[in-house]
Amino acid sequence: MSRLARAGVAIIAMGVVAMGVAVAGQAPLRSIPAADAPPAAVVDAGAAARHLFDAARDSQWEEAASQLGALQRALANLPNDAGSGALRRTLRTRAHDLTQTVAHKRRLATMEAANDVTRFAADLANTYHTNVPAQLRLLDYYGRQLQIGIVAHRPALIKRATADLRQAWNDIRPQLEQRGRFDDVRRLTDIVATLGITKRPADVERLAEAELSAVDRLQAEMK
Repeated sequence: MSRLARAGVAIIAMGVVAMGVAVAGQAPLRSIPAADAPPAAVVDAGAAARHLFDAARDSQWEEAASQLGALQRALANLPNDAGSGALRRTLRTRAHDLTQTVAHKRRLATMEAANDVTRFAADLANTYHTNVPAQLRLLDYYGRQLQIGIVAHRPALIKRATADLRQAWNDIRPQLEQRGRFDDVRRLTDIVATLGITKRPADVERLAEAELSAVDRLQAEMK
């Protein structure tokens, strides 16, 4: 080997060693805990909030109170390292609002608070390794936002939730196609497209229910 070639090899080797030292000296990143799934308390909080939302929508206040109790128990068992401290505080604050709205049977306020809790619980779940893509949980949230818009007679909220849902769907659709879930893709694409041109509240309500059913089925199958 020539002197020039030997010098080149030496320079490359020194670079590799330097890179290794730099990497070894970095503090380990901890953006996502090393776990196969979110803690049970996070999952239970999200599930209780979803059931609470449905109970309030249907004015089933005894069931709403029961689900509020389940939510409170889940939050009491929430790990101290689940997500950020700010996110945990926001989740607990919004859940506390539910103690008043449920007690006074405030249907719309309960639906809004419960759906906010599902969103914050989803944000916590997304800080862990999970088979459920983050956008899929957003589709669930936006579907319920559509239902809130119907109950509240707020066209602006329906319009915004429709646009947000479409964006979340555009983000996740390629992932589902890569997983071979073509029937689910066709079904949800039809729902999202129809929502974009639907004006009658009864049709929006029907499509929101269909979207939520499709998303819930996907989440159950992808866990």
